[in-house]
Amino acid sequence: LLCDTHACLDATSARLLVSFHLKTTTIMSSVGSMALIIGLVGLAHAAYSAMEHRGFLKVVDREFTSLPIDVTIQVVVCLVLVLFGLVQAKASFKPTDWTDTFNQKTYDDISVRPSFSTFRHRGQRLFKET
Repeated sequence: LLCDTHACLDATSARLLVSFHLKTTTIMSSVGSMALIIGLVGLAHAAYSAMEHRGFLKVVDREFTSLPIDVTIQVVVCLVLVLFGLVQAKASFKPTDWTDTFNQKTYDDISVRPSFSTFRHRGQRLFKET
């Protein structure tokens, strides 16, 4: 293998970096998927617990005032898990900077508005062939 020491190290480190990035992206998306599933199951369980609590209150002839604190905490925690899971499972966001989008386009691509094209105008009378 004939190569410059720095070039070989740079190529090797680049391969390792890409491999590490792919592994962490896969791990994060699987962690996000698991958080999403756990959060959705937890929300379903919290809804079932709320229904059971309402049913219990009807049986003992009490008026419903609020949910128990454990159900409320479960809802909040599961909502946070669902939001975290949605953000991590997606894993490929587009840049929010407009310059990235518009640097690749020409002026003709940006300002195309065919609804403003008019073909019946005064030029027909001005440049009319006699």
